[in-house]
Amino acid sequence: MKALTHGPGGMRSPEIRHAALVAVRGVERGQHEIDSVFDWVKDNIEFRGEYGETLQEPVWTLRWRARRLRRSSNADRGAARLSGI
Repeated sequence: MKALTHGPGGMRSPEIRHAALVAVRGVERGQHEIDSVFDWVKDNIEFRGEYGETLQEPVWTLRWRARRLRRSSNADRGAARLSGI
């Protein structure tokens, strides 16, 4: 997962950077930014269960507004939601 999130389709992607900036626009720096990004992801990315785990570059998650996740702990899901942004 690290290779996907740190690669050109992850945090280096202009699309991902733009989405992060949109998510924090007008928000105070610090914890409020993190909360704002988390809320943006919850509101804008649809999560679907699946039988196995599918990994994809965050830029594709952003483009499709969907992320397929295996059933796992809440911590796993939260980490996967925020991995690209």
